[in-house]
Amino acid sequence: MTEAWTHNNARVEAEERKGYLYVRANGYVATPNDVERATLYLHDRMEAAGTRKMLLDLRALELPMPDEACHTAWQFVHAREYELLAFALPEEQADLMVTRMNITGVSSGLPFRAFTSIVEAHRWLDQRNSGMIRRVSTTSFPAIAQASSIPPVGIQSATSLAPDELPSTNPPPPNKKRSTIPPGR
Repeated sequence: MTEAWTHNNARVEAEERKGYLYVRANGYVATPNDVERATLYLHDRMEAAGTRKMLLDLRALELPMPDEACHTAWQFVHAREYELLAFALPEEQADLMVTRMNITGVSSGLPFRAFTSIVEAHRWLDQRNSGMIRRVSTTSFPAIAQASSIPPVGIQSATSLAPDELPSTNPPPPNKKRSTIPPGR
């Protein structure tokens, strides 16, 4: 890890990774002033690394933060001073927090997502870095262009049939149903 920011019981370390800044936070951030100092450190690290994409590993940070500090952290998120932001949250508290954060991100149109593991967060950043969003439905099936060159089984081309074998242009007559009412005498 590179140089770290420390204050009271909090420590924030940043390391440049492939296409993004990996940030690990430990300890306890108690005041809005602490959050502001940590975000200034992150701005400096992003500028030095030449990227505005971050993975914030908050698994060792004591959560939830006090309301005032949490509000200041959300101000940073809503300010969009980053291009992409991924959060890795501690598993024991993550289910509801991940859901809430992702709903907030999607509904606000903000480019951040929360995950329970570093691998998932990295994968999301990596997919976004490549400019390509991979989906299971498109990556697990062969290309349709290859399948379209094979003619369907059991259907002959109209040009390969003799003129007397061509289907008629008139549809066949409909089958008449038998009346369920008995004929009158």
